Amino acid sequence: MTLAAFAAAAARKIPRTALNPEQRASHLLNRIAYGPRPGDVDAILAQGEAAYIERQLAPEAIDDEAVETRLASLATLQLDSRELAALFPQPGVIQRLVRDGKIDRGQFPRGARPLNDSEEEGQMRRPRGPGFDILHYEIRRLPEPIEAPGQRGRFAPKIEGVNPLPVVAAQLQAAKLIRAVESERQLLAVMTDFWFNHFNVFMGKPQARNLVTAYERDVLRPNALGRFRDLLGAVAHSPAMQVYLDNAQSFGSDTPLGKRQGRGINENYARELMELHTLGVDGGYTQQDVTEAARVFTGWTPIAFGFGRRGRGAGDGFLPPAHDQGEKTVLGVTFEPDGPREGEKLLDLLAENPATARLLATKLVRRFVADDPPEALVEQVAKTYTKTGGNIREMLRTIFYSKQFWSPEAYRSKAKKPLELVASTIRAVGSGVEPNRQLLGTLERLGEPLYMCQPPTGYDDVAEAWLGSDQLVLRWNFALGAVMGRAPGIEADQDALQAEGGRAERIDKLAKRFWHEKPSEEARKRLLAAAKDVPDQALAALLLGAPEFQRR
Repeated sequence: MTLAAFAAAAARKIPRTALNPEQRASHLLNRIAYGPRPGDVDAILAQGEAAYIERQLAPEAIDDEAVETRLASLATLQLDSRELAALFPQPGVIQRLVRDGKIDRGQFPRGARPLNDSEEEGQMRRPRGPGFDILHYEIRRLPEPIEAPGQRGRFAPKIEGVNPLPVVAAQLQAAKLIRAVESERQLLAVMTDFWFNHFNVFMGKPQARNLVTAYERDVLRPNALGRFRDLLGAVAHSPAMQVYLDNAQSFGSDTPLGKRQGRGINENYARELMELHTLGVDGGYTQQDVTEAARVFTGWTPIAFGFGRRGRGAGDGFLPPAHDQGEKTVLGVTFEPDGPREGEKLLDLLAENPATARLLATKLVRRFVADDPPEALVEQVAKTYTKTGGNIREMLRTIFYSKQFWSPEAYRSKAKKPLELVASTIRAVGSGVEPNRQLLGTLERLGEPLYMCQPPTGYDDVAEAWLGSDQLVLRWNFALGAVMGRAPGIEADQDALQAEGGRAERIDKLAKRFWHEKPSEEARKRLLAAAKDVPDQALAALLLGAPEFQRR
């Protein structure tokens, strides 16, 4: 911890709360991290909550070499978007290569096969077969690159190898789970996931499949705790967002490219920019504002932004022949023809709008405090946004040192989303993680296949979205599998799952271990009743499947 962080921690105090010290430490770990590991609560009791908060707010000072070294073995994470497009070509491209005799099916890894053009959008079929390892997949390269059939224009990448496309998504999913479970930079992992849902991109959209890796790596994670305007601009320039929300298909109708392509403006990005990314649905804009904003962003395309260059799929280019050169008016502000600077001016305008401050404050307070965000805290966080020019780190400080964050009403009031549940369970049982198809499939069955949320809203952050009766059964089965050694990729510390004494005494000890408090009399009765049908070695699963653990 740096001297500056120590000074910041010393200058701030945790508000008085009825929560006892262990509850406070557990609460903090469940909110700004993916739950406690064995020993984490004791570490916070020793160093203090403020010291832990300040350390997590400065992830660049945290040594995370072990995780970064491990992630380096996931080859696709290190590639830029052009390399991914060339080495992991789209199914239709592969089919045409096979049809034209340029490659044969024998060149595919064992268990993998090309997909056909009729496959529905978003269905990323998994390669099968015991010889196929998504986590340690070695990228194949053909002796010579092959020209992609049916592709026109100098930006079309050559096919440099034949690899199954689902590896890209699977390795990205595996990396997210590894970071959630093992990274010391826990808040950064939480906030990267938060912003991915705020600026959601559906990886199942064929054109976006090879763009999401760079999107999270180069756009979201580096800006997750910085200034919101920087993050907003990086997202706006991202090929992943421009492709997902169809701005790549948006042309000024009277422009040379618009006339040649027979296309006009596409409003998808402009609408979601206002409704989801900045102002909010009640942010005071009109349909005319959306139309005018879409005109502003004509010319912002993946080709112009360097998709496929060594710049890892991002850039600051502009395509003048696609840009609407007329005057526009958005939110009462006139935009004279000024090329790409029109878009930057509009992003400035949106980032500075009080409605944006309120939308972001509401979402952050909902994530870290309660499904029904306390109004007073929302206002306070919005003021911090305005005062600091959209400093995300300072907004989080306002939340973490608020009385609402530490109130007994906030304690265990949030349902764990599937990623939070899986990661916190693995951390609680003292296990590392070896992601595999079965474990990633658990997240899909629980309702949160990573990077595969189709609507631009991202995954919900309220309990009612995740605690249906069917999901509760799946959650219990996952807890049981983790304890009984039936969940591939999880090897629980068996000593952490055992306790001596009678059943009531063992339940108390396991509750102390996993809940970090003794169970209430009501909870103890409930657990003892359920324990009648559970073998001794699975008793810990009752504690992990209980509401007290399913909530954070």
